[in-house]
This record gives sequence, C-alpha cells and structure tokens, in this order.
Amino acid sequence: MGPEMSLSKEALVNAKRKMELLDNEDKELKNNFDAYIYGKVKDWLYTDGEDVSTTEFQKHLDSLKCEVDDFFGV
Repeated sequence: MGPEMSLSKEALVNAKRKMELLDNEDKELKNNFDAYIYGKVKDWLYTDGEDVSTTEFQKHLDSLKCEVDDFFGV
C-alpha cells in the first residue's frame, strides 16, 4: 500500500483496536513485572532482612542493583 492509498474507516477502526489491545497487554506485563520485583524485595525485607546490619543491607542493595543493571543492559 503506497502513501497515496488510504485505509477504509473499518481498517482504521480495526488498527486502532489492535493498538489498544497491545497497549493494554503492555500495561499488564509492566504491572506484573513491577509486582514481582516489589514482592521479592518486600519478602526479603520483612523476613531475612528484618534483623540485618546496615552493611548487609548495603551488600544486598549493591547486589540487586548489579542484577537489575545487567538485566537492562545498563
């Protein structure tokens, strides 16, 4: 389809619907990712991390930052 051809109204509506579905899926995946990360950190904070020293907190934070940076290629 060249730049001079236009889409029908139905095709535009369908394309918009598909984009909205993808956007909703993207939001859901982001929410799931956020909940998983938050849950893991929260679990550690209120169980194993409950009575650790400041040094141990810093080690855990540094380790978490490394893992996250590696995951995102930072």
